[in-house]
Amino acid sequence: MFVGPQVYDYLDAKKNLRQDGYVFLRDKSSNNSLTGDLVWADVTSDDTGAWFLVFTAFPRDTSPYVAGASGTTPLPTDTTMNKLADSRIQTILNNGAKTTRTQWWQTSVEFGSVWATGDLNNRSTQYNEFEFPENWNSTSSSAGQRFKRRWGGASWTEWITSASGGCSGAVGGWSNYYNQSCVQSWFAGCEGGPAINHRCAGGIQDRAEKLLIWAR
Repeated sequence: MFVGPQVYDYLDAKKNLRQDGYVFLRDKSSNNSLTGDLVWADVTSDDTGAWFLVFTAFPRDTSPYVAGASGTTPLPTDTTMNKLADSRIQTILNNGAKTTRTQWWQTSVEFGSVWATGDLNNRSTQYNEFEFPENWNSTSSSAGQRFKRRWGGASWTEWITSASGGCSGAVGGWSNYYNQSCVQSWFAGCEGGPAINHRCAGGIQDRAEKLLIWAR
């Protein structure tokens, strides 16, 4: 771990960092002033670039549909929800590749099946690329916006345009795991919280246990 957070521009972190840990990301528009974010950087799991943890969510415990910052800097070891404000997540995306990576952990309440383990190389991880990150948020649908989607290990889709209907709950989010008719993104919207089988409300609520949402 680093001895104190080091300061990097968004796009310089990968080539300068050699291990995972805290970094202070400096916005390119800040004229080198320290006006960025203290974040946890993952530079070891993906040789194409660094990922910055922006949200740790536990949908079975707490609704993840919150726009503002919740608690402290998110860490992979969190056991309760922590989140950067939407505006800061959008800044990270707009200074980088406009891409998010959401790792899912979910063992089905209804069936006992392990559906997602956080593995980066299969359907346990959802990637999204956003044309205009500033037009997305964590609490409501973002109709008419273009994004791409892929599972871990798969290829990108073509550009998808988010629809205005087809979902009954808030559909802002960082990763649409369940391919709903509204083809929203920014994690799967569901009445109570993201669920692989869409059992997020009603008599059986089979929401994801944990989500780690990264941005770059």
